[in-house]
Amino acid sequence: LAWGKQGHREAGFQPVAPRQLHEHPFEKHMRLRIAACLATVAAATRPPVVVSGATGRVGSAVVRSLVSRRGSAEGVYVLARDAEKAQAMHEGVQCLCAAHDDAEALAEAFGSVPSGFRLFVACSNSPQQAALEGGLCRAAHSAGCAYAVKLSTARQVLEMKQGGPYVAHLEVEALLAELGLPHAVLRPNLFMDEVTMGGFLGVAGPLREADECSHPFALSPISMIDVRDVADCAAVLLDGAQTGRGTGGEWFDLTGPDAIALGGELADCISELRPRPVSITACDADAFVAQRGLPPAALASLSGFLGVVGSHCADVTDAVRQITGRPARSLRDFVRDRSTVFLPSSFERLLGAPAPSFAAAARVATASTADDLEDLAADEVLIRVMVAGVNGGADTFSVTRAAAEATDIKLGAEGVGVVVAAGAEADYAAGDRVAFIGGGYSEYTRVKARLCNAVDEGGDAAEQTAARVSGLTAAVALGHTAPVTSGDVVVVTACCGATGSFAVQLAKAAGASVVGTVGSAAKVDAAKQLGVDRVLNYRHESLADVLAAEYPGGVDVAYEGVGGALLGAVCANLKPEGRVLIVGSISQYPHNDETPHHGVEGVGDIMDDVFRPGRTVELPNGGRLIGNVWGDAFSTGVLPAFRDRLYADLAAGEIRALVDGTRFCGVSEAPAAVAHMLAGRNTGKTVLHVSEH
Repeated sequence: LAWGKQGHREAGFQPVAPRQLHEHPFEKHMRLRIAACLATVAAATRPPVVVSGATGRVGSAVVRSLVSRRGSAEGVYVLARDAEKAQAMHEGVQCLCAAHDDAEALAEAFGSVPSGFRLFVACSNSPQQAALEGGLCRAAHSAGCAYAVKLSTARQVLEMKQGGPYVAHLEVEALLAELGLPHAVLRPNLFMDEVTMGGFLGVAGPLREADECSHPFALSPISMIDVRDVADCAAVLLDGAQTGRGTGGEWFDLTGPDAIALGGELADCISELRPRPVSITACDADAFVAQRGLPPAALASLSGFLGVVGSHCADVTDAVRQITGRPARSLRDFVRDRSTVFLPSSFERLLGAPAPSFAAAARVATASTADDLEDLAADEVLIRVMVAGVNGGADTFSVTRAAAEATDIKLGAEGVGVVVAAGAEADYAAGDRVAFIGGGYSEYTRVKARLCNAVDEGGDAAEQTAARVSGLTAAVALGHTAPVTSGDVVVVTACCGATGSFAVQLAKAAGASVVGTVGSAAKVDAAKQLGVDRVLNYRHESLADVLAAEYPGGVDVAYEGVGGALLGAVCANLKPEGRVLIVGSISQYPHNDETPHHGVEGVGDIMDDVFRPGRTVELPNGGRLIGNVWGDAFSTGVLPAFRDRLYADLAAGEIRALVDGTRFCGVSEAPAAVAHMLAGRNTGKTVLHVSEH
């Protein structure tokens, strides 16, 4: 390396700023060789490890942790009765086939492992547990085992000494000491997956078909632990030659970072993934066990176990951090990592078919969660929809202009929600809050990850929804397609609407004077609060007269979504080189009894001739009607920058989203929300609260 740097200097290269520095080829070559050598040395000095119970819950996790730590399966052995099953679970790991009660087979298996190996001791709970683990430990000791890590159970459970496998753990711990075999004992508290996903104690099963269930631990704080943390602790100890740990004679009480009550924290974590909050209520432990149909011999032991765990296992230790150097995983992390287990079996979505109106087209359908998960592509995410945006025009035209043969049209243009599942190529994880495009009128929706953007988890979901389409349209139109500058006169029709309310604020921020139209007296104050300089109720005043009298110099930019006479007034008072951004034409939507004509010379139907084809039309005075307000924002790649700036300003309070106060809840109320908007009764963005929370 020194030679390489000297050669660099002799060649005349001068020191440069770190950003400009490029690694010399010789330096890169040497760096890679050194890294390879270090990896080889590390692999050679790590002790061989034999993992028993490698097809079980903890043993299999230990194997994965060891392989991950080492970067390969070199030196990792699994001991199993069913070698084929073990090999299938742990590809590339060397498999030793022997039953724990077969001394001859164990001796042969351990004889194939280099001396000085380390052993993970675990087998399933059973009346034979002490004998099985005892035979394993004796055989390993005779074969030259240097160190063992014994998986035990919670200290509080051991102390109750009511028989069964709990006494077996104590017997094996005593045997290790008797053999003089250096060892560590892991005494984990209740596993998170036992009370969440497990068939006996788990809540996931009952919650698949309902939003509530009962459990004896509903009100009992328990410092439960993630199995992966137990496995990581075991792997660090088994790799003790490198970690400085694992010298033997140690006991570790392993817990999670907090004492968790199922009816509180767990219910909250699961509720994040579901359209309705879940409820976990308390029940009697004996009755709970009896309902499981277990034999009488097991009832007493289990009842005692549940009693101890439910009343004495709230202590929190820092053992995971002491062993691994990092904190234990939280319950929220655990639930998010296994999010699909906690989803309901079915959900509601709104589907449509070709029809003359949105209300006539929409129907509520029940969908299978498993089907959507199965169909999830690598570049897709499944989202629990919190809030969906209501877009009167887009929603209406999605069914009125649909192909005659179209069926099961997924309705809803945009929304904000929580990712509950992500494909392998999607850059999101369960628990991420995102704004998205497509299929908003559904409790869960499956969309392409590229149509999502992360948003602040603590932000207002309705406001974030308003920004996704309505806000971004205004930001791009007035910041890129027809940039507004200080001193401009800008007209915003429907200035208290979903997108108009954003346009007002953006134009004011650029230094423009804003003329805004409203259709009712109730919206005048809202327009003034947005910052409109001249508010005009078009039912009582003429926009054409106001512009001619009060703004004789003409209009620089118009943000126009109404059409008819308002469009005509803007065009008549447009400056040469002025621009009219067409964001719609609500006066032409199907709910209207008649379509007023705009009267603009040389311009035909605004929707069919300008807006839908995205045309730009030159006006006689040199002004322009712009049908594609997005311009080249997609092709030039500037759109993400505008989006990110908009959401940053929203989070910082630099811009606010005006959200209509009328509350619509559940996918079945989407038609009413669309009708509310089309009738002009909204002030700001109309949204649908798809989830109840």
